[in-house]
Amino acid sequence: MIGAAALMLGGYAKSVTLSEFIEIKAEGANGYGTISRNVKEDELTAEIYGEELKELDMSKMKDLSDAADMYKEYQEEIEEYNKIKKALDDIEVEVDKESKLKNGDVVKVTVKFPEDLEDELDVSFSDTEYEYTVSGLKEVKTIDAFAEDVMKIEYEGASPEVSMNISNVASESPANMISYSLGQEGPYKDGDQVTVQADYDEEELLEEGYVVKESSKTITVASDYKYVAAAADIPEDFDKKLQDQALDTIKAYIAEKPVKNMTWTCKGKYVRAFKGTDRDYGESQNVIYYVFNGKVKPEEKGYKAKSVNLAVRYNDVIIGKDGTSTYIPSDNAQLEDDGAEYMDVGGWNSIYCYLSEQKLFDSCIQKYTDRYSYEVTGDLKNLG
Repeated sequence: MIGAAALMLGGYAKSVTLSEFIEIKAEGANGYGTISRNVKEDELTAEIYGEELKELDMSKMKDLSDAADMYKEYQEEIEEYNKIKKALDDIEVEVDKESKLKNGDVVKVTVKFPEDLEDELDVSFSDTEYEYTVSGLKEVKTIDAFAEDVMKIEYEGASPEVSMNISNVASESPANMISYSLGQEGPYKDGDQVTVQADYDEEELLEEGYVVKESSKTITVASDYKYVAAAADIPEDFDKKLQDQALDTIKAYIAEKPVKNMTWTCKGKYVRAFKGTDRDYGESQNVIYYVFNGKVKPEEKGYKAKSVNLAVRYNDVIIGKDGTSTYIPSDNAQLEDDGAEYMDVGGWNSIYCYLSEQKLFDSCIQKYTDRYSYEVTGDLKNLG
């Protein structure tokens, strides 16, 4: 009978169904599951050895010589047991699919081992290939990382020098576990396409039963304010306000001089806008000049009346995209004197002004054309 049994096992003393000692488990969420696998080495070792390794029972000892024999025998058992267990370290479990699993998926499991392992252990291994059906994965819910109640975009500054702050405003977990980063560095201008990346721990979210719908999104920069870049950017009522303020500045300057009351006419304006994004310290994003012409007649006898040009400068003028909000730095409405000419009006007094429009244009516009674009309006001439 023993010989017949050994023949049925292919000459091996024992047959072991390997699938009974392989632990396959699907983990995670439905559609995002993963497979873990493990060889139950202790149980498999005990199956091949014939029983679990027991502790030495010293109660059966009759005398000291008997104890020595018992200990020696026990040591041999331990060595044999550990030899089997060590050999089983070479068993590998492979699966044909181990991620993005959903309930109902069928996974092929293949148990591999060295060719001589069966001979070494005197064991025939069976059921080395079998199928495992995925089940028990949790259903997941979807988070829109870019929904208004999760992500908030805040703009600071004015176009084209806008900075962006992306924050998470979700009130509950796990949506509030998401953070954000920007794909392109600022500063930004209105209309720029910027990629927002949602950053999160996918495994941590899956443990909570959630997945993120999309991990990135392209947004179009749309700030609330922009620097004036052209005359058309200035709302009509704001333009009048700036012009009136410029005229008041000129009148206040002339009032301190010994000249007769003058009538001033606004000839138009120059609008100068920075071309790039690398402004040097002290450079303005824009400069707007309101140019006035008037005839100056000194009160002191012997001086003739002259037609002069005066300009009042505004730097870094900002408007709201709604066309109503405006901003002017507190030190604006400055009387321009760069390149101005000296006009003696008597009594040790003088007026700094521009006797020719060309001189004014060169001083305010021409010398800056390498870094600024410009526009000329009204009755003023483009003398570039």
